[in-house]
Amino acid sequence: SGLTEEQARAKLRAAVLEPLKRPVVVRALGKRYRLTPERASVAVDIDGSVRAALERSREGNMLVRTWRGIRGKPVGAELELDIRYDKQAIARLVKRVSSKVDEPAVDASVDLEHGDVTPQESKDGRRLLARQLRRNVRTRLLDVGDDKTVKARTEVVKPKVTTAELADKYP
Repeated sequence: SGLTEEQARAKLRAAVLEPLKRPVVVRALGKRYRLTPERASVAVDIDGSVRAALERSREGNMLVRTWRGIRGKPVGAELELDIRYDKQAIARLVKRVSSKVDEPAVDASVDLEHGDVTPQESKDGRRLLARQLRRNVRTRLLDVGDDKTVKARTEVVKPKVTTAELADKYP
């Protein structure tokens, strides 16, 4: 759109690279977990993107390009940026959050073997929705917007044997 190569590079750096330098913050159960762009090895091929845009702007014969220039019409093409990142860094972050958030369900039980008939009550557990968190972290990591926060979601894990079921079995 009428920019020199260096102007286009500067514009991409300001619009893409600078916003991508902010870390993603995952909030889970009152704690925060950070993933920095350095740890995730985020990289953008600025030079390749500028080259591709220049090639696109030079498409067509001289007459077509001249007519487009006279009318002041842009090429009107959208090109994908080549942004790379380390998927394993996201997986490690999700695993770390999971290790702090996941809590197994506790089945109700009685210890008849040792003569203790006092029931141990059942307790619901909790499991991180890891696939959803991976997807959301990836989206925020590559997003140039201001909000780089992701809220980790969990689901309830029910015990296999509830206190009520145990009471029915051993009245």
